Order: sequence, then C-alpha cells, then structure tokens
Amino acid sequence: MKFKTLGLAVLFAINYAFAGNPDLAKGAHSLQKHWQFGTGYGPSYARLGIQLKKTLPFMGEGRLGGWAALGINYLPTYAVGLDFYIVENLYLSLGFGTVGTYERLGIDRASATLPLTYYTRSGYTGTLNYDIFFNKNWGLKVGLGYSLASYTEDVSPILQQINLGLIYAFEEF
Repeated sequence: MKFKTLGLAVLFAINYAFAGNPDLAKGAHSLQKHWQFGTGYGPSYARLGIQLKKTLPFMGEGRLGGWAALGINYLPTYAVGLDFYIVENLYLSLGFGTVGTYERLGIDRASATLPLTYYTRSGYTGTLNYDIFFNKNWGLKVGLGYSLASYTEDVSPILQQINLGLIYAFEEF
C-alpha cells in the first residue's frame, strides 16, 4: 500500500516539475472541452491499441470524458468507457471491453498435435488515471486498477490492470 501512495505522490511531483497543468489557451485540459488521441497499453487502450476521448463539462464544476478504443492482444480487441475527473488531470475511468486473454492447449486427434488456442476475456474495468502533460498538447497517461472479467473455470475473474500511454490533447475542431 505504501508503494501505491508513494507512486501517486511521485506522479504529482513530476507533473509539477513540468510547470503544472498545461493549457489550451483557456486552462487545464480537464477543465474544458477538448479531444484526446492516445496510443498505449492497458484497458483504456483495449490492451495494446489506440484511444479517442472527448472531455466536456458535467454538472457545473465536474468534468466527464467519454472514450472508445480499438486494439490487439492476439485477437482484435475493443473497449468503451467514461472518465470522471476528481481534480485537474486525476480521474476515475470506468469501462467495458477486452480486459485480457488466456490460452488453452487443445488436442487435435486427427493430426496428433497440441495446438494453442487464444481467447479474449471481456469485462468491467475501474482504473485511477493521471495525465502528465509535458507541453501544451503532449502527455503521458498512467493508471492502476482492477477488472472483473468473464468467468472461466481455471482462471481468476479479478485482474490487476495498468494503463500506460502517450496522449495528444487538442481543442475542438
């Protein structure tokens, strides 16, 4: 537990070292309407893939982001979700989509082989993410969380998740 708290403190310190939150001429990214495009690894990127996110004001002072992602993890993967901003660039991301894969060793009696078959696991994900911006538009997304995946008899339904990606934020078209 100490390492998670320490890790979050380090993220805040890194963000402060890069001159705080950038602006898109109006303020912090999470405090205005904007788009984000990103590529990376984790449930927010459909395992290994790309994400498109739209952030907008929600209920007065709050902020909300909606996103969709396409990726690959042995097979094509997908994910969709909502981001609820807590402060500035820290937000809770709730999503549904591909949360992992597993493999099974099969028996093919006709050819006398033992082929590996890959299966995707879909489920619900919750991650706490933080965006660290290096300049006006470019940043790094980091996050930790858990997912509840579809059940299989010999694989745990609860998985630890990590988000790590490169993001580009831009204003409305």
